[in-house]
This record gives sequence, C-alpha cells and structure tokens, in this order.
Amino acid sequence: KKKHMTKSTGSSGINAEYGHKNGAIVDSLLSICKEYKGKLAEKVAKDKHHAANKDVLCKAVRLLTNLLQNEEIAVSISPQLIKFLISLGEYSLRSGVHEISLNVLCGFNNMSYYNGEGSIFLKHRTLLTDFLMRFLTVNHTGVNIEALGVLGNLSQHWDVVQMLVDNKHFLTLATTHLEGDNANLVYKACGVLVNVTRTAEFHQHLPDKLISSCVSVLKDVGTSDVELTTVTLYLLWNILSLKVLKASDEERDTLVDVLTTHLETAEDGEVWVGQVHPPTKNLLNLLSHPDSQYEHL
Repeated sequence: KKKHMTKSTGSSGINAEYGHKNGAIVDSLLSICKEYKGKLAEKVAKDKHHAANKDVLCKAVRLLTNLLQNEEIAVSISPQLIKFLISLGEYSLRSGVHEISLNVLCGFNNMSYYNGEGSIFLKHRTLLTDFLMRFLTVNHTGVNIEALGVLGNLSQHWDVVQMLVDNKHFLTLATTHLEGDNANLVYKACGVLVNVTRTAEFHQHLPDKLISSCVSVLKDVGTSDVELTTVTLYLLWNILSLKVLKASDEERDTLVDVLTTHLETAEDGEVWVGQVHPPTKNLLNLLSHPDSQYEHL
C-alpha cells in the first residue's frame, strides 16, 4: 500500500488525509498531554495533586502510543507530535518517570515500523537519534530495549550510523548491552550493531571486546533462541569479513567450536537449519580461508 503524506494544518498531531476522526482523537490526547505535562512542570512533587496529574499524563501517553500501532495514524503524524513527544521524553529523563519514557519510546517504535523514505518521521531522524541515545544510559532495561529498537530501524540510514559512531559512548554502551541477561535487550543491541558494521570505515571505532562479547552470546544462548543466534552470527560476519577488528586465537578457537556445534544441531528442524546453518557455514568458511574477500550481511 502506497503511503501518501499531506501537509498538516494548525497544531494537529496528525495529517488531515485520514479524516477528522483520527485527527480529533490524536489532537485531544495531545492537548491532554500538554496540559498535564505543564501542571507537573509547575508543581513540586509534594503537591497533593502531583500523583494524580502524573497518572493522567501516563495514561494519556499510553493511549496515544496504542493509537500509533494503527498504520494509518502512524504514517500521518505531524512534526508537532514528534517534537512534543521528544519534549515529553526529555521531561521523563529529568524527572525519572520511566513509565512516560517507555510510552514515548514505544510510540516512536510504532512510528518507525511503518514510516519509510520521505516520511515526516524519517525527516526527523537526526533529531530523534540524538534524543534516543540519551536513554541508553538509563538504568531501566525496558527503556534501553525500546530506545535500541527505534535506533535499529533508524540506523539503516548512513547519516544515523555516522551520528552513532561519532558519539564517544554509543558503541561501548551497545557492546556492554550484549553482556546483559535480557535476551531482548541483547537482540536489539545486536540489531543496531549489525547496521553499524556494514561499512568498513566505521570498524576502526569498534570496541576490542566486541568479538568476545558476540562469542559469549552464542555460547550462552546455545540453541534456545534462533533469532538471537542468527543476528549475532550476522554481526560476527560483518566484523570478521571486513578484517579491521580481528579475533584472537582463543576467540577463533572458541568460535569454531560453537559454530561446529550449531551445524551438528537440528533439533528445531527447518527453522534452525534454515536460519542458523547458512551464516554458520559462511563463518566457518571465512575462518578457514581468512584471505578471501567477502561482502557484509
């Protein structure tokens, strides 16, 4: 289905193309969010209405996020809505209200899922990238997962990858998240790093421990998670095939053992064999013939 974009009017959070009904709902929620964000900004936490105001704001943002799961609404968002959600996310960072952070990030995740080239969402990708990176230092796994999820979609664009690499801390943070206990967090971090490692010029900035972190993921996951195993194999392929960051002898030997085990495993049937075996074979071939030339995945 072709997604047409039209110019938004006034302060609407949604473009007029999909009719007044969707626009009215989004505008109403946007007005409520602005009103209660203002109330919270003006009042101190000890104010007797503070908790109630925060609750209303959280619920309104959550409802707005749920609406953005609808493709017609998600592709017709306006610049005003994006900028307001960014300001709301910044407020959540200052105030430490993780529920607001989660809902704002979920909203952007929904937008990023549906919006393609030429969309208003992608036209704001540099602003969004700078905003999203700030959530990777928040001590909340759910917040980290949602932020990395949006960055995974945005980092398909070269200018976004350039911003991520230019940030002094991003690659270290993303690699550190590979060492986490939450499989979804590791998966999202891998996804962003796969996009970053597609281009050789960025490899000089990769942390030295990235290869060992990937090998550890493969060892820890075993055969329990096909999707995480596959994306980790893709990441290792991009790193090793471009030959800027090299595996130590110990890392190489461990990786060969893990990959060999993967090839001997077919307990998940067609899914495991179809998704895991091809990149595993490619990596084993690469490790056996290190002087050959290969393309990124």
